[in-house]
Amino acid sequence: MAAPAPLALNITFAVNSTTEVDQIISDGAWIQSGDSFDLVSGSPAREALNVSAVDAWAEALHAAFPAARIYAHTAGVEHVRTLARKASRLISGIFYDYEPHYEREFTTNFSRTLSNFAEATALAHQYGRLSIGYPTGQEIARNRTNQTGWDYATIAGQVDGLVVQTQAFCHRSTASLNASTDEVLAQYSAAGWTGAPPTFGITVGATNVTPNGVPAAEADACASAIAAEGLHALYVWWAPGTNAQLVEFLAGIGRAG
Repeated sequence: MAAPAPLALNITFAVNSTTEVDQIISDGAWIQSGDSFDLVSGSPAREALNVSAVDAWAEALHAAFPAARIYAHTAGVEHVRTLARKASRLISGIFYDYEPHYEREFTTNFSRTLSNFAEATALAHQYGRLSIGYPTGQEIARNRTNQTGWDYATIAGQVDGLVVQTQAFCHRSTASLNASTDEVLAQYSAAGWTGAPPTFGITVGATNVTPNGVPAAEADACASAIAAEGLHALYVWWAPGTNAQLVEFLAGIGRAG
């Protein structure tokens, strides 16, 4: 059987532990130019933020993939402040995770939400980092955007980049993912957006290990749906013990390991 045609997708890989760092490095042949890493700590905000661990992960990944951009990912503006001020200069930007129960400042009130993103961005910029918004996709899932005024293009105006949490939609079906990405892209179009388009996320792996996870074949279908929108970026969650599925997914989208 012929190998699938490669999808032109740059992938940001979420990394949550030393085990995952080691697995990424071990499977490094699958990493391509344009990929990046997002090092997660202190998310949700009630969990401890470990800057030393983030720095160690960044150093290991930079040594293995010196051209790759490395981000740090956390929840709560205080964690953003700490990471922006203290983290290694290998960290080029801070992901601000914004979803229910992840930080005490979360709210569905849209004007306050914009203020929260603006504060996170100011903190990142103060220390020379990019600000990447990582907002919940629940406002799409509950069809509440028209009721609460949530508009992802408006959030994008408060940050340097936006990754919308769409893992749950991929978990439901490719059609559900398509509907969610179409809604967000319609908001960008209505706003006359001329900057970078949004990035959407999926989770690869068994559901009992990774919430909202899907098997490799379903992840391939979701990635193909995103690429079919004319997008060139993808955010991927996975977990220790699911790296075989991650490699299967990468092979399925046409990468050669």
